[in-house]
Amino acid sequence: MGVAGERAPWLRILGPLRVTAELGSEKQRALLGLLALTPGRSVGRDEIIDVLWDGTPPVAAANSLQVHVSRLRRTLAVGGVLVSVPGGYRLDAGESDLDLVAWRSLIAAAGAEDEPDQACETYAEAAVLWRGALLADVPALHALPGAAAIRHEHAASVTAWADAAARAGRHGEVIPALRELVAAEPWDGPAHARLMIALAGTGRRPAALEVYARLRERLADELGTDPDDEVTAAYERILRHESARPPATVPRQLPAARPHFAGRRRELTLLDDVTTASGTACTVLISGSAGVGKTTLALTWAHRATGRFPDGQLYLNLRGFDPAGVLVKPEVALRDLLDALGVPGTRIPAGSDARAALYRSLTAGRRMLLVLDNARSAEQVRPLLPGAAGCVTVVTSRDRMPGLVAADGAVPVPLDVLDRPEAYELLAARLGPARLRAEPEAVAVTVELCARLPLALAVVATRAALHPGFRLAALATQLEEAGRRLDGLGDGDPATDPRAVFSWSCRALSPPAARLFRLLGVPTAADISGTAAAALAGLPERTATPLLAELDRAHLITETIPGRYTFHDLLRAYAQELARETGNGPALTRLLDHYLQTAQQAAGSLYPYRKWTEIPAAAEPISQDRALHFYATEQAVLIAAITQAHEESLYPYVWQLAFLVTEYLDRAGSWTDLAAVQELALDAARRAGNLPAEAQAHYDLGFAYTHLDRHDRARTHLRAARDACESLGDRTGQARAHLEIARAEARESRHHAALDHARRALTLLETEGNRTGQARALNAVGWYHALLGEHHRALDLCRQAITLHQSLGNERGEAGTWQSLGYANHHLGRHDEAVACYHQAIDLCRSLGDRYNEADTLLHLGDTHQSRADHRSATKAWRQALEILTDLDHPDAAQARTRLSITTLRAV
Repeated sequence: MGVAGERAPWLRILGPLRVTAELGSEKQRALLGLLALTPGRSVGRDEIIDVLWDGTPPVAAANSLQVHVSRLRRTLAVGGVLVSVPGGYRLDAGESDLDLVAWRSLIAAAGAEDEPDQACETYAEAAVLWRGALLADVPALHALPGAAAIRHEHAASVTAWADAAARAGRHGEVIPALRELVAAEPWDGPAHARLMIALAGTGRRPAALEVYARLRERLADELGTDPDDEVTAAYERILRHESARPPATVPRQLPAARPHFAGRRRELTLLDDVTTASGTACTVLISGSAGVGKTTLALTWAHRATGRFPDGQLYLNLRGFDPAGVLVKPEVALRDLLDALGVPGTRIPAGSDARAALYRSLTAGRRMLLVLDNARSAEQVRPLLPGAAGCVTVVTSRDRMPGLVAADGAVPVPLDVLDRPEAYELLAARLGPARLRAEPEAVAVTVELCARLPLALAVVATRAALHPGFRLAALATQLEEAGRRLDGLGDGDPATDPRAVFSWSCRALSPPAARLFRLLGVPTAADISGTAAAALAGLPERTATPLLAELDRAHLITETIPGRYTFHDLLRAYAQELARETGNGPALTRLLDHYLQTAQQAAGSLYPYRKWTEIPAAAEPISQDRALHFYATEQAVLIAAITQAHEESLYPYVWQLAFLVTEYLDRAGSWTDLAAVQELALDAARRAGNLPAEAQAHYDLGFAYTHLDRHDRARTHLRAARDACESLGDRTGQARAHLEIARAEARESRHHAALDHARRALTLLETEGNRTGQARALNAVGWYHALLGEHHRALDLCRQAITLHQSLGNERGEAGTWQSLGYANHHLGRHDEAVACYHQAIDLCRSLGDRYNEADTLLHLGDTHQSRADHRSATKAWRQALEILTDLDHPDAAQARTRLSITTLRAV
């Protein structure tokens, strides 16, 4: 509604009393505050006198009250607001006058919202108006019934906000307001219950349980009672992890609805009817030729129907008929859907069947809309269909998909070109009826030359709108003469070929923008950033940005989010043809150089310890925030760039970019993607005859397959890496391979084999004189001795490693070795020594910013405290670990929650 963002009301009581002028006395302040508690309602003179003089009025109180009223009117110039009524006075205040009225308006609007996200936004806007305790600096009014009623309204609004936040998965936004409410109302059960649920919903389960414990103790001590049923129910849900899990994500992925929508009334009605009548999961198939407006219809209807899907709307472009041939496979689409539903990358299963099962589980019981745009086949769509009633799937495709209709019950909504009245309606919406009436013959010709295809009509209308002085007849003549490209996309009818409108649409561009449009056809990735587009064109970003804006205005590209751009598939095909005609080699090399340089900077910032002589260090490091943003937004683009570089035989880019994305893909848990790009890197290295690159690719493939639990394949690649390094005389590389083989063996609990490989690594590194590697290998050998129960031997080796790490100043290696020492001491029953070692490791991890290993060490520290019956210290360590792992969204957070749950249940 925007009330809170407009001019502030002149009278504010939601907090200390504030007015736009200086009031003359406390009596005037109390009078104004009293009337403001009940705006629009009369307050009797006797009641006012009783409040102002605290039950002991003077003889001339009535005259004094009249004087105060007169002075108040003169001071505030509000004679039309502060009005006299028989027997008393009334404050007639609107939203621009009194913050209480504005607040109530917002609360009413929030409560009427069907969409929990919008309700949360409105509740948050209302919360801004509360500046503290009601009339905080007018204590004479605090005990009045009107003040108590407003406080109850406020408490109800906060709990309603919390309920909306729970439905929208936005628990964290309401926690500050809930904390203030329980502080002000220490016996309010509903507020405490919602605070517990909100804390648990943001992953702070221990804090939620503490809220319950404090309330229970206070009730027992002061009132001799127990928490009410609502609080108890919330507590039990949290113990069962029903509220401790991260909140269900409510995605809002629909792209913006297309402007100037026209016609399609029959199809919109059909979509409403079939999706409303079904009592099961409903699938609708909108099919038709390219450019007929399938996506426009789907998105227009979807935006109109969002209120029916409070649990979210998902959108995927499956690229079934993408000119680049980049078909989105079901397993990739499922990964994107699970990501949109809030599943961390590390928890997304590797196989398609497992992903589909998890996806169906997450959508069960939810009312969601899924738009699957540009699908190729029923086989591509079927794994993506939710199975639960309440979910509606809208599929768009050029294929009629008879199998999806016959076997899966999809409701067909065939889409043909517009009829003539609808085509005229579309042009009139863009150009205005007057312009069409001025040249009816030219309009008729244009409609037929565009074959009443919405896409073609839209581009024609755009050109006409950009040139209001052009005659439509001239544009129709150009269109008639230009049609000669994009074979096959017009069902054999030249009049439906969109090349005509695309070609002269590009002629309307400035030459630099037209050149950039052609070059945007070079990369095969689904989208591109403005920075990368500038590199592609060999331009400074400040020069490329207005050119991209020009293309966006001309509807030749779409800015999906600020700074990122994509194409409609027909426009992509046209751009690709233009790029092939002019040659794309230099542009592709510029783009790959850009990705290589930026990935070097990001990797150098986030993973400075991961180095390779084949790739020089980045000259200009960037901040860690920028580096993380780069990887998060460009992950799919980098994978596409690696694939394209491989297809174009630009092999050095393949293995270099693959090396630079490896660490990030590992941290993201995207080991399937990691294996895929390293397979390309291995093939590129072999084709180029580059044995060092081949060795590195084998090593990273072994690393990936170890994490995918494909241990035989992992060992095959790691042995190949070891053998290649042996051929190169690279003993350090051999040692690294042995250490990774040891890890793979240990993951299958083959600790003797792991120890053997770690020892081989140590021997190689000692021969090489690589002291940094020796220290790492000594720790590894010690660790595997510890896993075999040989803790005294582990202590000896790890102490040697500590000494070596300290002499080299290698704090990262030292931190890991202190953890090994703590583990060995713990299992020898030397709990004090173990605690000291773990604290050394924790201090180093904190100084290095290594939060995961800090959390991992805290888990072990808590175990040691628990072993010596120091339950308080154990709980503290596990809570610290849980906080870090929750922030990192790491699956090991489950270990911390399990430990804390057991401790809490014992206490209860």
